[in-house]
Amino acid sequence: MGNKSNDSWHETDFERWFDVHPFLPDGERILLVGRHQPVRRMVDLIGLDRDGGLVILEVKNGTSDQRALGQALENLAHYEDVSTDSLVAEDDQDAHVAFREAFLATFGTEPPQIRPRRRVFLVAPSHDGYSAVCTRFLSQHLSPDDISIQLLKATKSPGGFALEEFQSPPFQRTGALGQTFAVSARGRVFYVLEPGPAPVLWHVGKLRDSDSTIVLKGKPSRRTLQVMKWHLMPMQHPEQIDLSHSGSVWAERQRPDRLAKIIACVKSKEGEAATASQVLFASFRGEEFREFRMVPAEEFFGQWALSERSLPDWRAIAQLAQERAESRKAAKRSKKRAPER
Repeated sequence: MGNKSNDSWHETDFERWFDVHPFLPDGERILLVGRHQPVRRMVDLIGLDRDGGLVILEVKNGTSDQRALGQALENLAHYEDVSTDSLVAEDDQDAHVAFREAFLATFGTEPPQIRPRRRVFLVAPSHDGYSAVCTRFLSQHLSPDDISIQLLKATKSPGGFALEEFQSPPFQRTGALGQTFAVSARGRVFYVLEPGPAPVLWHVGKLRDSDSTIVLKGKPSRRTLQVMKWHLMPMQHPEQIDLSHSGSVWAERQRPDRLAKIIACVKSKEGEAATASQVLFASFRGEEFREFRMVPAEEFFGQWALSERSLPDWRAIAQLAQERAESRKAAKRSKKRAPER
């Protein structure tokens, strides 16, 4: 999941707004400092809370990813040892007076010494799996009284921005998931067709950052079904996917020895319009698995009819697909090694 830009607002739009509305989602007031110092080149927004704790905001106008999180951690390391003099021009007495007056006006107390506490906020319109899983791990192993890292979601509104904490479902072992959709840290979407200790998952496609739709694979591959023991993040049922026929067996009207077991009906989206439904299925010739296929729904339901015949379960089909792919690879290797006559 790359860091795709969001044309609706620029990072400086948020920075200017936060300069006027320097509040965290829980209402806590922050005093921004150092905006016109060389430190400004290193971090998007830096401020202090009323106790003298440092607050760092890394702002992205696209989906945050591992690079954005890395930048936030780099900024955190850069400010491991910081003093008021490093935030306010050390030799500028007027700047020190202005800082003192601003702190008094904001919090009603004299500026304290900078405390060791550091809070980092990664601000973006959306956050990917990497950001979610890493910040969740760090939050569980860091003391919030010393260092904390948190994701904030910024949404453009008529009055400026709406800022809220970003809460993502935790990543779970696939063996603990029921029949549900889930996404990997890399944005790959799966559906658990057969739950259990060694679950069978359908690799649906990849989640598109810009509109949260799924980019479907153009042609099904042998890895359409996989037995996986990864950690995935549960997600809502995508509107593009219809599972009402999943698991049903169909026979081709003109050639009844050709059978199909439907995985799902899917719609891919191009821009604002959804294309016609496609039927994704495992294709058999008699008892023999052939391949995974995808054909237009109108064509499929016009040429195929429901059948009472039984076909292997999803686990067996995944194994048959793997064996068939390995057999084809072995045949190709053998053909390449064969001497020419």
